[in-house]
Amino acid sequence: MSDEGDVSRSAAPEPADPSLALSHAAPWASAELVALLAEALRQARRDWPLIAVPIERYADHVRERWSTADPAALTVALARDLYLACACLLREPEAVRVFDRDVLRAVAPAVQQIRREPDFVDEIMQQARERLLVGTAGARPRIADYTGLGALRGWVRVVVVRLALQALRTRDLPVPDLPERDDDGDAPREANPRDPERDHIQARYGGWFKQAIKASLSALQGDERQLIELLVRERLSLTEIGQRLGVNKSTISRRIAAIRARLFDEIQRRAHDELKVAQGDYQSLLRVIQSQLDLSLDFGDPLADR
Repeated sequence: MSDEGDVSRSAAPEPADPSLALSHAAPWASAELVALLAEALRQARRDWPLIAVPIERYADHVRERWSTADPAALTVALARDLYLACACLLREPEAVRVFDRDVLRAVAPAVQQIRREPDFVDEIMQQARERLLVGTAGARPRIADYTGLGALRGWVRVVVVRLALQALRTRDLPVPDLPERDDDGDAPREANPRDPERDHIQARYGGWFKQAIKASLSALQGDERQLIELLVRERLSLTEIGQRLGVNKSTISRRIAAIRARLFDEIQRRAHDELKVAQGDYQSLLRVIQSQLDLSLDFGDPLADR
């Protein structure tokens, strides 16, 4: 069943107590998980009475993301966030309004930390909204990639901060150091935003991932290795790298994009060949691989050290 599409308004009303319906809609789930999801549904309906997601749709959405997750990582609050993400993916108008009001608006100050000009902030927030809720260049909305293994607001904050930093680098503007935060994880750390989904995957496959990225980086040819050193170690802008190598900024941008694609393909091949991963975890692993490659090449993430 596809995540996308409008929810039918002719469906029968959902039961006041969703426990029984969830036990039928999610036979794969343990009794403890059914109880957790039922409580999340009760809270979501109380807080967002105008959002209507059929229980079967919600159960399918959860199954695709949580069927192999560590039960200790799951909470009612995360299941509630996953309900809102599911509703946004189904293009529920009220869910989109709630997302704009309670999530996007709340993370806008993170962009202001990076650059305060209102036009810049507005541009980044609009880009984030389009990527998250609409999708770009034929890609599905990024909200589909939210797994519920961390707070939705924190996950969106990582997306927004990454867009802002990428915009600065593309425009050859200075990239600021971001302050450390020891709170609930909504704010990113200096060069390595806290991402609970990454923490979950890293706990299982962190050692393997470090070895895989080191091996893939070491396989780069001489010119490509030099380009990555200039980008990651020396943190030069695209224009500065072009001046150092005697080529224009557009050429450098294309070369970096090609290196990203090659590294991702190589690490994906290694994951398929070397890891025995359940399908649910494998899809999450691929998303985190892509995310960490972006961080490694854009912001000098420690995983890029070799």
